[in-house]
Amino acid sequence: MGQVGLVRTSGFWGNLIRIVTRPNHGTTHIVIHLGGNLVATFAAGAEPGGLRIRDARHYKGTIWSTFPLTVEQRRTIAAYMTREEGRPYDYFGDFCVGMCRLLGTRIPNWLIRYLERDNRWQCASIAAVAYRRVGFNFFPDAANVAVVPADWEPVVLASRTSLGGAR
Repeated sequence: MGQVGLVRTSGFWGNLIRIVTRPNHGTTHIVIHLGGNLVATFAAGAEPGGLRIRDARHYKGTIWSTFPLTVEQRRTIAAYMTREEGRPYDYFGDFCVGMCRLLGTRIPNWLIRYLERDNRWQCASIAAVAYRRVGFNFFPDAANVAVVPADWEPVVLASRTSLGGAR
């Protein structure tokens, strides 16, 4: 519970995310394990509903983190993600961050301010915010809000290397 999952998606959106963010291991989506067979995920493509809770078995081949979370941290992350169910996806913010990544420019301060006060997220940023709430600040330079799925790859893979790799 509370662990981050790296997901490789296909199709138009998966390929576009791969082109823009250039992940080393193909990660195009992030999910958070909520316990049992449940994950928190943003609905794919044009499907309405924003952040959703889904069956984890839908995400075959997911690479799970093994962060050293306490029981309380796990519960806090899962509770936060559950409370956020229905949170809208931030298409505008995601587009702007993607353009900065594609062009190789730094994220401008106005965009960071927008992302910090916006009530919308995308999969990688809401996961970063959930972890910041329990004391893990993996992306301080991105203010945790300008994070893309590829940014999670080295963090998750390092957790697996240092702790043996089991969920």
